[in-house]
This record gives sequence, structure tokens and C-alpha cells, in this order.
Amino acid sequence: MPPKSQDLTSGSFASPPANAKHLLIARDGLAAPWGSCTICKDEGVAYDIAHVLPQHDREKFASYKNAGLLPPEVISLGHLDVVIYICSNCHRLWDMNDPRLTIIPNDIEFFIQWEEADYRRREAEVAAGNFPPQRTVPNGDDYKGGYSWYYLADRQVPGTLRLAMQTYGRSVTTKAAPTALILKSWKSMGTPVQYPENVLPRNTRAQTSLLLNLWERPPPIPRPPPATSTETLPDPPCLKKGRSPPDDDEPGWGQSSPKYRKENRSEAKRQRTGQQTTTQQTKVVDDNQEVEEPWDAEEDFMFGPLMTSAKLMERLR
Repeated sequence: MPPKSQDLTSGSFASPPANAKHLLIARDGLAAPWGSCTICKDEGVAYDIAHVLPQHDREKFASYKNAGLLPPEVISLGHLDVVIYICSNCHRLWDMNDPRLTIIPNDIEFFIQWEEADYRRREAEVAAGNFPPQRTVPNGDDYKGGYSWYYLADRQVPGTLRLAMQTYGRSVTTKAAPTALILKSWKSMGTPVQYPENVLPRNTRAQTSLLLNLWERPPPIPRPPPATSTETLPDPPCLKKGRSPPDDDEPGWGQSSPKYRKENRSEAKRQRTGQQTTTQQTKVVDDNQEVEEPWDAEEDFMFGPLMTSAKLMERLR
């Protein structure tokens, strides 16, 4: 009995386990005992175990893992969740440098909604102080929808695939990691090609592109606390001068501004003019009757010629 720490679903980092064939036949419900091609359903031919992700690109695999785009149980390129069981003819088309044979989930909207909900969860965790939160993605058991295969090329579909399409349609049954299949499919859809419009549903490419944009968003990060300062600011010049602060919307205010200096000079001039006018004029009431005010010696001295006769007679007594 192998130790508990051994992963029975993968061999070396890039190679599947020795019993992968039987495990894949059982996992995807392929025809027993020898199985059939997951894509074209062909039986009685040579079969291969094909990698969903590039077999020797460890750097790309690491970037997918770091971004949380693969289920946590997928720890290597040889894991059962990132391999499929197909015939040698389909395998050749599957592994081309410019691949045109791909498998795409029928319900991309499911993955879009999952990512949106998961992003909100990660934002809430960051706000609660749990950082960094890990992304979650659906695995083969979470996704209950079906798959379809597509041959995205501007040339004739190979005979085996053409026959399979006429006999079985495009339906595919697999429990492979759906996000890995989506990542591979974008490598095919990302290259412009003049294939017939009826090959790929009109909104499949647009939805897949939207999903990839959501996956590429920066992860939520903690927001810094608002800046606070305990430093006491000096009183503004207006308070030192005894002048009330202006309205917030008053433009050009300030001790050094021309408007401030002009207002100060005007106010001082009005005060001086008002004092002179008050001392030079005699206050009267209706019918020009003079009002007797308290005697002010200084006023009499300065403005004696303007003194009323009543005050003059009073002073001469």
C-alpha cells in the first residue's frame, strides 16, 4: 500500500500515472474495456493520453497556479484532471503548435458568475483583514454543464471529425478541469481565422474573452487607513487682526492678496470720514429743532465757530 502522501492521480510532474488509462475510461464513462476517443468517439484504434496544458511549459503552469486558475488538487502537469483520453488522429490535431481542435464548456456564463461572486468574497476577506485571499475556481464536479469540441480552421475538417459530427454531434463528456480546457481553448480562439460562422456559437468567443479579462483583474488589496494629523495649525492672519474669516467660496482672500489690502484701506477711510461727519454736523429733529447734547470741551475747542447760540450763551454765563 503506497504512503498516504503519494498522489495517485499523477506520475512524474509532466507524466500521468501508469494506470491513467483505466482511470480516465472510468472517469469519463468511455466504452469499456478499451475505451473510446473522448472527442470523435472512435473505437478500436490507437489511443493516447493527451495533456490539456502544454506538457513541458512549467513556467506557464506555475503562472496559472499562482493566479488560482486551476483547482487546488491539480499539482502537476501529469495530474489526471489536466489530461484526456483521445485517439492518435485527434491527438495530432490537439497538440499542434497552432491548435485548431479544442474542447469548450457550453455554459461559459457559469464561470463568469462564479468569478464575480468569488471576487466579491475576496474583497470581503481583505476588508476583514484576511490577506491575501485565494481565488477559487470550479472543478469537474462543480461544473454540471456539458462540453463541445470545435475544429477552428479555415480548411476542410478531417474525415474522422466530419464523420463524428454527423454521427454524434459535438458533444463531449469529461471530468477534466474545466478552467484548464478554457485556457487551452483561448489559444485556438485567440488567433484570427476565417472559419465559417456556424462553427463556433456567436457569443462563445465574446464570453470567453470576458472571462479571461475577469481572471486578469488585479487581486483585491487592503485599503490604507485615512491619513490623520495631530499637528496644531497656527491661527489664520484674519483672527490675529481681529477680522472675521471670509466665506469659503470667497476667491482671492488672504493677507497678502490685493483684495485684502484694498478692503482694509476702504474700511479705514470709511471710519475716518464717518467720525468727521459726525462731529461737524449738528443733529436735528423735525421742524429743525436743535437737540441739546452733552457739552464736549474738546469739541468746542476744535469746532468753536460752529457752536450753537444756546451753547455759546451757556458758556458765557
